[in-house]
Amino acid sequence: MLQTRMWFNEANESAYFLVPGLIVLVMTLIGALLTAMVMAREWERGTLEALLVTPVRSDEILIGKTLPYFLLGMVGLVVCVLAAKFLFHVRCAAVCWCCSCLDAVHAGRARHRTSDLLMGQESTCC
Repeated sequence: MLQTRMWFNEANESAYFLVPGLIVLVMTLIGALLTAMVMAREWERGTLEALLVTPVRSDEILIGKTLPYFLLGMVGLVVCVLAAKFLFHVRCAAVCWCCSCLDAVHAGRARHRTSDLLMGQESTCC
């Protein structure tokens, strides 16, 4: 007789489902959405156009505008991982530095796509 069982959450605790989703939600909200809103606000006010006529290159402007939100996203990631470990007792099965690097790449690519779209360039990455 066949019995069904869960592979990754045999205890069927909701924290193991909700906490990783919370980390993704925080990374998405802080990373892509907040950066896009700030860049769009700068564009609507006309201050981004004023910056584009200065001798500063456009990639330096974009790095200056997105780097604080990247760092804020990394701080949010650390807070979420610490909360997952100590408040919700969710065990991290992967190597933490590897997960942090992958999250940083994900956040960087999201900002790159957002900045390309806002600057009127077509994004070539998948």
